Amino acid sequence: MERPALMVTVSLYLVAVSTVLALIGFVLRTVRLLRDARREADRLQYMQLSPL
Repeated sequence: MERPALMVTVSLYLVAVSTVLALIGFVLRTVRLLRDARREADRLQYMQLSPL
């Protein structure tokens, strides 16, 4: 395989891997943010219902 063709192959591989990793990171961060927001809402609701 010629050198330019090999460089194109490697660069496409790196783009594909980095795209997949970015999507995984995005999904994980979104799930974590939604979970934390739900916990905070539950905590605030609990504080409003509890007697002082």
